[in-house]
Order: sequence, then structure tokens, then C-alpha cells
Amino acid sequence: MQFRLATASASAVVALASAAQADMVGWTASVRMAAEGGYFVDVFAVTGQGDSLLNVYGGSPNAPSDIYVGYVATTASGGFRQSTNPDLAAWRPGSNQGWNSYDSFLTVGGGYSTATGAWLGNSATVGDPGWVVGDTNTFSTAGSGNANNIPLAAGWYLIGTASPARALAGLNRVASSTAEAAAGGFGMLVAHFYISDPLPSMVIWNMGASVRRPDGSTMQSNSAFTFQVIPAPGAMALLAAAAGVSARRRRT
Repeated sequence: MQFRLATASASAVVALASAAQADMVGWTASVRMAAEGGYFVDVFAVTGQGDSLLNVYGGSPNAPSDIYVGYVATTASGGFRQSTNPDLAAWRPGSNQGWNSYDSFLTVGGGYSTATGAWLGNSATVGDPGWVVGDTNTFSTAGSGNANNIPLAAGWYLIGTASPARALAGLNRVASSTAEAAAGGFGMLVAHFYISDPLPSMVIWNMGASVRRPDGSTMQSNSAFTFQVIPAPGAMALLAAAAGVSARRRRT
């Protein structure tokens, strides 16, 4: 399967560090056809080799003085599809659930199977308060709402731990939020989406992440990119535009 990639010029509000440095440098996405129809979209945080991912956030790291509201969306009919399996019908990944799953999930890193070449989600991922509806955290509760969409400003994280960066060698990248992210050699899986809509659709990603450096310091960065997947007879063409790319970093 081949993809045609067209990029649009864009400027960063704040230049990110190069991929050789131990920092979060942006997001990159892989798109694959699904055997049963539709396609899989997988998003990775791109970092330095020794970094660990703490969380993906949609709220501001500095609020209220520096308001930032992140979001993830798609124009696909039906949104990001969820499995009909009640054990998987929520955004938290199941144990050893991978990127060939016909179920959308959000994750903070996870594993990689050298035997199958599949990226795996982290079932220890937790949804932040942005997912709470009434008394229910819809990130991890099947059939409780938000089945096919992600709430505005909602994020996800790990409790008391972090996920180490893994080599991204061999990853078929079709869109990235920055040039550094397109070239970066290490990172972590943060989202797996199944889109069943056969019509052209946009995926919009505008989120931040917190990363722990090898020296124990942490940094936060947020950036955005938008790309369009256009199915065609016998192939799929991808038009990717780094639309309104912006980035900010914060060292703590």
C-alpha cells in the first residue's frame, strides 16, 4: 500500500529542540488500510532516546495564566470507532491490545512486539478528570458515553510511572507536526484510531505531552497537526498538511 504525501508550508511559534536532544519534539502519525475496511491511524509522541512519557494532556500546564485547550477530532462519519466487545468498548486499552485492533484506544506508551511488528497499548493508562461524566470516568467504563469522540481538553496519564521511549525505525510516517518529529528516531504510541468511514476524512490532533528527561527534569510541549485520508479504488492517497502548527515547551 502506498501513500501520496503533500505538505503545506507552516511555521512554528516556538522552535522545538532537534531530534538528537532529549526532548519532546512533536507528533507523528502512521496510517494503514484495515483488512475489514476503513483504516487505522496511529499517533506517536516523538522524543529523545532516554526520555519517558508521563502523560498526554488537553488542559493547560500553566492555567489560568496561560490557557491551553487541546482536542482531538475527526470528520469521519461515526467518529473514532469502538469495538462491540464490552471488554474493549472504552478508551483505555486492554491487556496486550495492539495497533491491529478494530477498536480505538488512547495510551501512554506501551510495548512493541518484535515477533509481529505490532505496537501495543498500555492498559495502565488512566483518563484525567476531563473524562468524568456525573460520577463515571468514561475513559475506562464501557458504554458510558464518549464512545466515538474525545471530550474537549481531556487527557490521559500513568499513575506513579512513565513509559520509556522506543525506537521508531521502520515506522511508515505519513504526517508529522514538525520536521524534527518527522525525522526523530524514538518515541511512544499515544493513540490508535479505527476509522470505518470509506469517504475522505480529516484527523485533527492538538494536544500536549509531559516528558521526563534522563536527568530527572521534566518538560511539557504542545503542538498541532491536521491530515486528510482519501480512500481511492485500489489505493489510498494521503494529503497531509501541517495546518497552523504551533508548539510550546516548558521546563520544570
